[in-house]
Amino acid sequence: MYAETITELLAPENDNASPNEAVETSRAAKNTYIYVPGETDEETASADDVRLGAVFRLGEYSDLEESAHAAGQQAAYYPAQHVEDAGSTDRALHTADGGSQGILLACDGRVLIKSNEKMYVETEAFHQRANGPLSIESEGPMTLETTGAGAPVTIASAQDTVTVQSGPSKDIILDAGDGTGDLIENVATATRTINGNDFTVTKGATRTWREGSSTNFFWGANTNVSAGSGFFLSMGADIFIKPLMALSMTTLNVGITGASFSMTGKSVDLKDTVLEIRGIETKSKLAENRLNAIENNITDLQTASVDIQARATGLETLTTDIAALSTGNTSMLARVVNLL
Repeated sequence: MYAETITELLAPENDNASPNEAVETSRAAKNTYIYVPGETDEETASADDVRLGAVFRLGEYSDLEESAHAAGQQAAYYPAQHVEDAGSTDRALHTADGGSQGILLACDGRVLIKSNEKMYVETEAFHQRANGPLSIESEGPMTLETTGAGAPVTIASAQDTVTVQSGPSKDIILDAGDGTGDLIENVATATRTINGNDFTVTKGATRTWREGSSTNFFWGANTNVSAGSGFFLSMGADIFIKPLMALSMTTLNVGITGASFSMTGKSVDLKDTVLEIRGIETKSKLAENRLNAIENNITDLQTASVDIQARATGLETLTTDIAALSTGNTSMLARVVNLL
């Protein structure tokens, strides 16, 4: 096998080209191309055959491309996106070189490119389409980044699933503008499975609008702490069931109830107990006051009894005096009678 350069292939004295190879150069059109037709049967091959096998064109678009355009074979030469961007097949032909000197490389087989070192591709705009599976594999870090303003990144699947997956014990990080952007979700059903802890920090307001039912199961402790005021409004009936114990501590509770029905097996109300204790204390003070009053009455009675006793003693003395006086009177009467 002998290596042949493009210069040698373009040389007029070159006789090594096979009948199915065409090397054309046109200095007026400023292009050079190597063309291998798709038809390999020499009996059916013709000079104006444009069925693509392989073509490599340098410079402006060639007469080969014009013939392919006229024969309706342009789709075999140009990428579909180039034709779509051009807007028509005529404009796709006339802009195939970009208005300057371009390169066309097309074939009906494989294109193999291998580099044992680095490969650089730089272009003004880039479009890549795979009409079948597309696989990108990297053994090192991979970065997809846009640096210009107004350059969004879109990862979309028009017909199938999109999966984002990391390696074992590796993280997936979503960062919206280093905390300055928004996260917008629009789904039919959201399912989250957290095999560890769940931490949520919200520095602004949290608002939830739910039009369906809500069911929550807690198989552990549930703690809610609010440093501000709270408001709860229920337009339907509420049922609260606590099989074990409920403890509520409130500094001030104001309740307005239209009707209340309660079934309680055993209830201890600390407020009622405090009131009852206070009531007993009040009654005890009243009883004490009454006892004091009774004691005062008894003292008064005792004083009155002493007075009565003193008075009875006085009466006894008076009676004695009267008796003594009566005896004296009798003696005096006897003396008067005797005198008479």
